[in-house]
Amino acid sequence: MNEVVRQGTAGLSLGAAPAIVQRASILLVDDQSARLLSYEAVLSTLNVHCVRAHSGIEALERLLKQEFAVIVLDVNMPGMDGFEVARLIREHPRLERTPIIFVTGVNVTDLDRLKGYEVGAIDYISIPIVPEILRSKVAILVELHQRRSELQTLNQALQEARDQLGMDHARALADAQAQFQERLLLAKKAARLGVYDWDIRADRLEWDERTRELWGLGPDDPVSFDIFIAALHPEDRAEMQRALDRSFDPAGDGQYSASFRVIGAEDVTRWVEAVGRVSFEDGRAIRLIGTVHDVTDRKRAEEKVRAADRLKDEFIAMLAHELRNPVAPIRNAAEVLSHLLAGKDQPLALVAMIKRQTVQLARLLDDLLDVARFTQGRIELKPEIISVESCIEAAVETVAPAIRAKGLTLSLHTGTEPLLIRGDPVRLTQCLSNLLTNATKFTPAGGEIRVVTRSEGALAVIAVTDTGIGIRAELLPQVFDIFVQGERSLDRAQGGLGIGLSVCKRLVEMHGGQIMATSDGEDRGATFSIRLPRIESA
Repeated sequence: MNEVVRQGTAGLSLGAAPAIVQRASILLVDDQSARLLSYEAVLSTLNVHCVRAHSGIEALERLLKQEFAVIVLDVNMPGMDGFEVARLIREHPRLERTPIIFVTGVNVTDLDRLKGYEVGAIDYISIPIVPEILRSKVAILVELHQRRSELQTLNQALQEARDQLGMDHARALADAQAQFQERLLLAKKAARLGVYDWDIRADRLEWDERTRELWGLGPDDPVSFDIFIAALHPEDRAEMQRALDRSFDPAGDGQYSASFRVIGAEDVTRWVEAVGRVSFEDGRAIRLIGTVHDVTDRKRAEEKVRAADRLKDEFIAMLAHELRNPVAPIRNAAEVLSHLLAGKDQPLALVAMIKRQTVQLARLLDDLLDVARFTQGRIELKPEIISVESCIEAAVETVAPAIRAKGLTLSLHTGTEPLLIRGDPVRLTQCLSNLLTNATKFTPAGGEIRVVTRSEGALAVIAVTDTGIGIRAELLPQVFDIFVQGERSLDRAQGGLGIGLSVCKRLVEMHGGQIMATSDGEDRGATFSIRLPRIESA
């Protein structure tokens, strides 16, 4: 049951019954019980009553029985999703003003936001949820709900007062409204939000105390759009203007969102995130109202993460380079030993092992270097007109010894006419070698590897199919992610770092192509297909 408190109508001596203000109720809608518990835990410090609903149907049933200050609604529920629930809520006259916060576990596109705003959502929160953000947003909406309820009660009291005592009691309502404004200001300060109101037609801009503080202005300092622009970092002004132009477009959703640096008092630079909504009249923007939020700490934390990532990439590149230097002398020494020990089977077997392992080590280090080059943007292609068949032949020549050693059958199926593409022959050969090496690793002795080429419209297709251990369905979407190997090689007995396919994918995409993996499941083999733009003739 909701808790209630009795509150007298301050300033009214009419003998009327005191107003009853219910503790605000929050409806939490999610098909996952664990998430509902986490939302409730985050909101436990607020003086609210949380009600759970595990589906859209259950949520609608609860809404028909009870009033809620805020609805926290999961977008991606089975059955009736969040968009449909929000649409049905907005169609009900009593519920159409209830604020809805959408929760989503996937990246939100502008189209998703537009769809959400069209059905009545006022905000989006992404999973994983930052407790402070959810708590502050709900706290403000609850405060607004309670103040709105109080104001409605006071308006009713005022009407009764006018009937009995005339205009004397109007002053009591004015006092109550001032209290409402003060409480609203307190709620806004708790969330550290600044508020702005721009009358575009009159070119009049109003800022609250927090916004003025961020711009380094005092309470009596003038405010204008020129002053706003002048405080922005020069590198951020163009992007801010583009965001403003997009929000002013009557064909858009009227939502304004931008991040920029503000150079305030004493040349202190802060990152500010601004959001707002534009009002239109006759197809022209007439007003923009919104909030600003200091996100300097978050930006600094993000920069630290990026710096650490750059250091990691530099370390990997340096490590691979330093480890690669001794590999060549070892390989050369092994080659010399193989000639010196001709006819001595046992020592030659050891030398052959050294040669195989140094070749494997060199390949792994090359992959590491390529990953570092990709992340640093230092991979350059040297394209020329080539046939895919020539790249396949070069790749087969590289992998053939491993295929023969394992007793596998390799078959090539190409057309009568060569498939011509514009590409870097070295990089494409490297990509095909990676695919053939993977197929060799994961195909048991006696298995088969097939390489098929064909044309599909304007595309040249190369498919590498094996009869190996296959790929589980849940691993397929991540098979090209760096360091992913999954159960195909969980104990790494097959060797490798799980970066060869990631390198291959990036090389194919740099050629304007696509690569995909398919498999019917465990022990049913796998196929890796490369599609590249084809040219008709040299």
